[in-house]
Amino acid sequence: MKSENDWREQVLNSMKDSQRAQPNKALFGKIESRWNAMQQPVSSSELRRMMVAAALVISLNVWGILHFTQKQGNQERVSPYEQTTLISNYNLYE
Repeated sequence: MKSENDWREQVLNSMKDSQRAQPNKALFGKIESRWNAMQQPVSSSELRRMMVAAALVISLNVWGILHFTQKQGNQERVSPYEQTTLISNYNLYE
């Protein structure tokens, strides 16, 4: 038991005196320049299409929620124990 604990401590302490990784000094500038090169302005027609699609998705979600809650409200509450079961005999290997 003691040898297992010693081994664990040795593994955990093996990185104690190591140095932290240092990033390349020019790396942030490279990433930033690539990011700025990729950005393109969005045209008004594309923006309009995105807004219509978002409005459509939101309205369908609201309609679905209202329709579902209205449908659930019209159904009478039945206990799950009163419903009929599909399998009456669970002895599958007889």
